Amino acid sequence: MYESALRFSGRVPNFHKILGHMPDAYRWYLPFQKAVQRNHPRSHLAAGLRSLASLATSEFNRCRYCASHGTSTALHDGVSSDKVEWLRHNPTAEPDQVLFDERERAIIEWARAVTSNQARRATDLFANLQRHFSDSEIVELTVVAAARTFTNLIQEALWTDLESEGSETQANARGSDKGAAVRDESVRVPLDIAMYQHALLCVGQLALSPAEPLAAGASAQLASLREGGANLSGPDTRG
Repeated sequence: MYESALRFSGRVPNFHKILGHMPDAYRWYLPFQKAVQRNHPRSHLAAGLRSLASLATSEFNRCRYCASHGTSTALHDGVSSDKVEWLRHNPTAEPDQVLFDERERAIIEWARAVTSNQARRATDLFANLQRHFSDSEIVELTVVAAARTFTNLIQEALWTDLESEGSETQANARGSDKGAAVRDESVRVPLDIAMYQHALLCVGQLALSPAEPLAAGASAQLASLREGGANLSGPDTRG
Protein backbone atom coordinates (compact mmCIF):
# COMPACT_ATOMS: atom_id res chain seq x y z
CA MET A 1 0.00 0.00 0.00
CA TYR A 2 2.90 2.35 0.71
CA GLU A 3 4.76 1.58 -2.52
CA SER A 4 3.58 4.81 -4.21
CA ALA A 5 4.74 6.93 -1.27
CA LEU A 6 8.17 5.33 -1.43
CA ARG A 7 8.25 5.98 -5.18
CA PHE A 8 7.50 9.65 -4.79
CA SER A 9 9.44 10.61 -1.66
CA GLY A 10 11.74 7.75 -0.78
CA ARG A 11 10.01 7.23 2.58
CA VAL A 12 6.60 6.81 4.15
CA PRO A 13 5.63 10.00 6.06
CA ASN A 14 3.84 9.59 9.38
CA PHE A 15 0.69 11.15 7.95
CA HIS A 16 0.57 8.41 5.32
CA LYS A 17 0.90 5.80 8.05
CA ILE A 18 -2.11 7.34 9.78
CA LEU A 19 -4.11 7.24 6.55
CA GLY A 20 -3.13 3.58 6.30
CA HIS A 21 -5.95 2.96 8.77
CA MET A 22 -8.29 3.94 5.91
CA PRO A 23 -6.76 2.17 2.88
CA ASP A 24 -9.37 3.31 0.35
CA ALA A 25 -9.05 6.95 1.42
CA TYR A 26 -5.27 6.69 1.34
CA ARG A 27 -5.26 5.35 -2.23
CA TRP A 28 -7.28 8.38 -3.27
CA TYR A 29 -5.24 10.88 -1.26
CA LEU A 30 -1.84 10.27 -2.82
CA PRO A 31 -2.70 11.21 -6.42
CA PHE A 32 -4.76 14.15 -5.16
CA GLN A 33 -1.84 15.38 -3.07
CA LYS A 34 0.52 15.18 -6.03
CA ALA A 35 -1.93 16.99 -8.31
CA VAL A 36 -2.22 19.86 -5.82
CA GLN A 37 1.39 20.13 -4.67
CA ARG A 38 3.64 19.06 -7.52
CA ASN A 39 4.64 20.83 -10.71
CA HIS A 40 3.01 19.35 -13.78
CA PRO A 41 2.17 20.57 -17.30
CA ARG A 42 -1.41 21.55 -16.43
CA SER A 43 -0.51 23.64 -13.40
CA HIS A 44 -1.23 27.36 -13.79
CA LEU A 45 0.94 28.64 -10.96
CA ALA A 46 4.68 28.76 -10.42
CA ALA A 47 5.82 26.25 -7.81
CA GLY A 48 7.00 28.97 -5.42
CA LEU A 49 3.61 30.71 -5.38
CA ARG A 50 1.78 27.45 -4.78
CA SER A 51 4.15 26.55 -1.95
CA LEU A 52 3.72 30.02 -0.45
CA ALA A 53 -0.06 29.54 -0.29
CA SER A 54 0.34 26.12 1.29
CA LEU A 55 2.86 27.27 3.90
CA ALA A 56 0.86 30.39 4.79
CA THR A 57 -2.14 28.14 5.44
CA SER A 58 -0.22 25.75 7.69
CA GLU A 59 1.38 28.56 9.68
CA PHE A 60 -1.97 30.32 10.09
CA ASN A 61 -3.41 27.08 11.50
CA ARG A 62 -0.29 26.54 13.61
CA CYS A 63 0.12 23.01 12.31
CA ARG A 64 3.69 22.08 13.21
CA TYR A 65 3.76 18.92 11.10
CA CYS A 66 2.49 20.49 7.88
CA ALA A 67 4.45 23.71 8.39
CA SER A 68 7.69 21.76 8.78
CA HIS A 69 7.05 19.76 5.62
CA GLY A 70 5.87 22.92 3.89
CA THR A 71 9.04 24.75 4.85
CA SER A 72 11.17 22.15 3.11
CA THR A 73 9.01 22.31 -0.01
CA ALA A 74 8.85 26.11 -0.08
CA LEU A 75 12.62 26.49 0.19
CA HIS A 76 13.09 23.92 -2.56
CA ASP A 77 10.59 25.78 -4.76
CA GLY A 78 12.45 29.07 -4.45
CA VAL A 79 10.71 30.85 -1.56
CA SER A 80 13.43 32.72 0.34
CA SER A 81 14.33 31.78 3.91
CA ASP A 82 13.44 35.34 5.02
CA LYS A 83 9.87 34.89 3.77
CA VAL A 84 9.59 31.44 5.31
CA GLU A 85 10.81 32.73 8.68
CA TRP A 86 8.48 35.74 8.53
CA LEU A 87 5.48 33.47 8.03
CA ARG A 88 6.63 31.31 10.90
CA HIS A 89 6.81 34.20 13.34
CA ASN A 90 3.87 36.20 11.96
CA PRO A 91 1.19 33.63 11.07
CA THR A 92 -1.71 36.09 11.30
CA ALA A 93 -0.09 39.52 10.78
CA GLU A 94 -0.59 41.62 7.66
CA PRO A 95 2.06 40.55 5.12
CA ASP A 96 5.17 42.69 5.17
CA GLN A 97 5.03 45.14 2.25
CA VAL A 98 8.80 45.25 1.87
CA LEU A 99 9.48 41.53 2.02
CA PHE A 100 6.52 40.33 -0.08
CA ASP A 101 5.46 41.75 -3.44
CA GLU A 102 1.81 42.50 -4.29
CA ARG A 103 1.09 39.07 -5.74
CA GLU A 104 2.59 37.29 -2.76
CA ARG A 105 0.65 39.45 -0.29
CA ALA A 106 -2.56 38.70 -2.16
CA ILE A 107 -1.82 34.96 -1.98
CA ILE A 108 -1.13 35.01 1.76
CA GLU A 109 -4.26 37.00 2.55
CA TRP A 110 -6.43 34.79 0.35
CA ALA A 111 -5.03 31.56 1.79
CA ARG A 112 -5.86 32.79 5.28
CA ALA A 113 -9.38 33.77 4.22
CA VAL A 114 -9.95 30.35 2.66
CA THR A 115 -8.69 28.36 5.63
CA SER A 116 -10.72 30.45 8.10
CA ASN A 117 -13.86 30.10 5.94
CA GLN A 118 -14.05 33.87 5.39
CA ALA A 119 -13.29 33.91 1.67
CA ARG A 120 -16.93 34.02 0.59
CA ARG A 121 -17.37 37.46 2.16
CA ALA A 122 -13.86 38.73 1.42
CA THR A 123 -14.90 40.83 -1.57
CA ASP A 124 -11.93 43.20 -1.31
CA LEU A 125 -9.44 40.34 -1.14
CA PHE A 126 -11.05 38.61 -4.10
CA ALA A 127 -11.04 41.79 -6.19
CA ASN A 128 -7.37 42.26 -5.39
CA LEU A 129 -6.67 38.64 -6.31
CA GLN A 130 -8.35 39.16 -9.68
CA ARG A 131 -5.98 42.03 -10.45
CA HIS A 132 -3.03 39.67 -10.27
CA PHE A 133 -4.29 36.22 -11.25
CA SER A 134 -6.47 34.51 -13.82
CA ASP A 135 -9.57 32.51 -12.89
CA SER A 136 -7.64 29.27 -13.28
CA GLU A 137 -4.86 30.52 -11.01
CA ILE A 138 -7.38 31.64 -8.38
CA VAL A 139 -9.02 28.22 -8.42
CA GLU A 140 -5.62 26.58 -7.99
CA LEU A 141 -4.69 28.85 -5.09
CA THR A 142 -8.03 28.16 -3.43
CA VAL A 143 -7.71 24.39 -3.82
CA VAL A 144 -4.15 24.48 -2.44
CA ALA A 145 -5.28 26.38 0.67
CA ALA A 146 -8.35 24.18 1.16
CA ALA A 147 -6.39 20.95 0.66
CA ARG A 148 -3.74 22.09 3.11
CA THR A 149 -6.46 22.98 5.63
CA PHE A 150 -7.71 19.39 5.33
CA THR A 151 -4.32 17.98 6.33
CA ASN A 152 -3.78 20.64 9.01
CA LEU A 153 -6.98 19.61 10.77
CA ILE A 154 -6.07 15.92 10.72
CA GLN A 155 -2.51 16.43 11.97
CA GLU A 156 -3.60 18.66 14.82
CA ALA A 157 -6.50 16.42 15.84
CA LEU A 158 -4.31 13.30 15.92
CA TRP A 159 -1.10 14.95 17.18
CA THR A 160 0.94 13.66 14.24
CA ASP A 161 4.63 13.52 15.15
CA LEU A 162 7.34 14.74 12.83
CA GLU A 163 9.51 12.05 11.34
CA SER A 164 12.63 10.98 13.24
CA GLU A 165 15.86 12.96 13.38
CA GLY A 166 17.94 12.65 10.24
CA SER A 167 14.99 12.36 7.89
CA GLU A 168 14.62 14.68 4.94
CA THR A 169 11.90 16.65 6.69
CA GLN A 170 13.88 17.25 9.87
CA ALA A 171 17.01 18.13 7.92
CA ASN A 172 15.27 20.84 5.92
CA ALA A 173 12.50 21.99 8.26
CA ARG A 174 12.96 25.55 9.49
CA GLY A 175 16.20 25.55 7.53
CA SER A 176 17.91 27.82 5.04
CA ASP A 177 17.85 28.07 1.27
CA LYS A 178 21.09 26.14 1.21
CA GLY A 179 19.55 23.30 3.19
CA ALA A 180 16.77 22.91 0.67
CA ALA A 181 19.29 21.83 -1.95
CA VAL A 182 19.69 18.54 -0.08
CA ARG A 183 16.32 17.43 -1.45
CA ASP A 184 16.75 14.87 -4.22
CA GLU A 185 15.09 16.09 -7.40
CA SER A 186 15.01 12.53 -8.73
CA VAL A 187 12.12 11.63 -6.43
CA ARG A 188 9.88 14.37 -7.83
CA VAL A 189 8.16 12.10 -10.32
CA PRO A 190 5.90 13.77 -12.93
CA LEU A 191 2.17 13.11 -12.72
CA ASP A 192 0.84 10.43 -15.00
CA ILE A 193 -2.75 9.58 -15.90
CA ALA A 194 -1.99 5.94 -15.12
CA MET A 195 -1.63 6.86 -11.46
CA TYR A 196 -5.18 8.25 -11.40
CA GLN A 197 -6.52 5.18 -13.20
CA HIS A 198 -4.74 2.98 -10.68
CA ALA A 199 -6.32 4.90 -7.79
CA LEU A 200 -9.77 4.39 -9.29
CA LEU A 201 -9.20 0.70 -9.88
CA CYS A 202 -7.92 0.22 -6.32
CA VAL A 203 -11.31 1.17 -4.92
CA GLY A 204 -13.15 -1.07 -7.33
CA GLN A 205 -14.23 1.49 -9.92
CA LEU A 206 -13.50 1.43 -13.64
CA ALA A 207 -11.42 4.34 -14.90
CA LEU A 208 -12.50 5.57 -18.32
CA SER A 209 -9.75 5.85 -20.88
CA PRO A 210 -9.56 9.10 -22.89
CA ALA A 211 -10.87 7.25 -25.96
CA GLU A 212 -14.11 6.08 -24.36
CA PRO A 213 -17.32 8.03 -25.05
CA LEU A 214 -18.74 10.35 -22.42
CA ALA A 215 -22.07 9.63 -20.78
CA ALA A 216 -25.21 11.08 -22.35
CA GLY A 217 -25.35 14.82 -21.89
CA ALA A 218 -21.76 15.08 -20.72
CA SER A 219 -20.42 16.03 -24.15
CA ALA A 220 -22.69 19.08 -24.34
CA GLN A 221 -21.69 20.16 -20.84
CA LEU A 222 -18.01 19.76 -21.66
CA ALA A 223 -18.38 21.76 -24.87
CA SER A 224 -20.14 24.53 -22.96
CA LEU A 225 -17.35 24.70 -20.41
CA ARG A 226 -14.71 24.79 -23.12
CA GLU A 227 -16.45 27.58 -25.00
CA GLY A 228 -17.47 29.88 -22.18
CA GLY A 229 -15.31 28.69 -19.34
CA ALA A 230 -16.43 28.67 -15.74
CA ASN A 231 -15.83 32.32 -14.97
CA LEU A 232 -15.52 33.26 -11.34
CA SER A 233 -18.13 35.73 -10.14
CA GLY A 234 -16.38 36.40 -6.88
CA PRO A 235 -17.59 36.15 -3.29
CA ASP A 236 -20.86 37.67 -2.16
CA THR A 237 -22.25 38.83 1.15
CA ARG A 238 -25.02 36.28 1.49
CA GLY A 239 -25.34 34.60 4.86
